[in-house]
Amino acid sequence: MLTKWRRFPVIFAPERGFTLIELLIVIVIIGILAVIVVPGLASGPARSRDGKRKADLHSLKLALEGYYIEHANAYPNVAGANSYAAFGNLGTPLTGYVQGSLPVDPKNSGVFQYQYVQKDATASSAQAIACLENTKDSGVGTTTATYATPAAAQACTGGVLYDIQTNN
Repeated sequence: MLTKWRRFPVIFAPERGFTLIELLIVIVIIGILAVIVVPGLASGPARSRDGKRKADLHSLKLALEGYYIEHANAYPNVAGANSYAAFGNLGTPLTGYVQGSLPVDPKNSGVFQYQYVQKDATASSAQAIACLENTKDSGVGTTTATYATPAAAQACTGGVLYDIQTNN
């Protein structure tokens, strides 16, 4: 028995996939977006540590203000005018004014330590100081009573000085 072969016209299916030009355009767009986003993400940990430093200094300021009120309008006396001390050395005078132990800088090495400054011989004025890593911080360099930079005797190599002045 013979079968008849029918010939069907050849229909080409449309090509599937992307052309080289389309792929290159997508790669370029992804590259541009990566260049924009990656630097912002890289500074995230430093900004986070700076946020903790600011919150810690605010807590230390409140502790110093409590001490000031209860000790005849005087801050802890460290050694005279413009004397610096690490806050870790003020643990005993500030016990009871801070919940738990005194806060410690997230890096706690080199210039990244919280400092206390007695601004005059009678300890009637004080500052809490920390070095920030983010040099583009918006709270730094303003001239309000709360934030001021720099304190003359303290240098932050590779960072920015951040200090909170007491209200007195």
